Amino acid sequence: MIRELLSNMVPRVFFSGQKILKRGTESRGIYFILKGRVFLTIENTALVSLSDNSYFGDCLFLQRNSTFNYVPGDEDVRCLFIDRSAFETICRHYPYEHDILRKVAYQRNEYFNDIRKKF
Repeated sequence: MIRELLSNMVPRVFFSGQKILKRGTESRGIYFILKGRVFLTIENTALVSLSDNSYFGDCLFLQRNSTFNYVPGDEDVRCLFIDRSAFETICRHYPYEHDILRKVAYQRNEYFNDIRKKF
């Protein structure tokens, strides 16, 4: 599975101030942060910070739209990106792993929503 995922990933660079994923939109895929910091924001307030070796866009597992804006910090963010279609095609061959990823996405979503509710 890992080999297939890696062979379908493409590098992406995002610049400070650029929205990567807008609140209320559907994720086009999953982003794996190689270098930099991404903030999950609502109304220009950063609620969560993700950095190297983290990921986002996994709301696609839950068939939900993003509840945050995802924006780079003060430096460029370098990611590996796999689009939704390629990811779903690969996951069909690995149902057990896909189920685990979906459960983790659900837990992360609950955690992030708890933070959002405090805002």
